[in-house]
Amino acid sequence: MSKGTSSSEDQAYRILARADEVAKRHELLGHRLRTLILASVTALGEASWTDLKALLEAILGPVNPNTLAFHVKKLIDAGLLDRAGSPRSPIYRLAREPEEDIAELAKEMGKMLQSQGKR
Repeated sequence: MSKGTSSSEDQAYRILARADEVAKRHELLGHRLRTLILASVTALGEASWTDLKALLEAILGPVNPNTLAFHVKKLIDAGLLDRAGSPRSPIYRLAREPEEDIAELAKEMGKMLQSQGKR
């Protein structure tokens, strides 16, 4: 295994552990995927479906599109995410400033993106 892969795996593990901590403190974010969705959109500024799914899969591995859609809808319904664009090409943005722990998690994700040359 290359050193870069190990470092990416370490970053993903730290992000998952932090997401679990944040999720435990917030009822709506009680599911790790919802925490990671908000942090991903925060890290990216705005995210297409493809960008969002790719970032989440870099951390989690394969993500079922139906599962992702379910959790994104919960976040939209709760007023945490906004959806723009067409139904076939949605763009997701934060509906309000993220809480501090989400912003911190987003910074970790941003570092991971930078180390992978994706940002």
